[in-house]
Amino acid sequence: MHFTERRQALRYRVALPAELESNGTGQTLDVSVLGVFLETEQSFSPDGPITLSLRFGGGVRVQCEGEVIRVERRGEKLGVAVALTSYRFQDAA
Repeated sequence: MHFTERRQALRYRVALPAELESNGTGQTLDVSVLGVFLETEQSFSPDGPITLSLRFGGGVRVQCEGEVIRVERRGEKLGVAVALTSYRFQDAA
């Protein structure tokens, strides 16, 4: 079976804490300027909106909004693929 790569931006494997809407949490597995893939225990529906905040070192946060592209079972957690529609950097002041 042959799969065609559909990603349009280089992905970086990085584990960042993610704060999700409705007080959920997760952790990224990879990120790019166009999307995020994360693991969480919170349930999401494909094609639904998502709001999340990623925490980087030094107190920098990135507030993101996007659309859930795919949800897959990963053991006891869910893998959530997100296409980002907007993001903005916030300094912790």
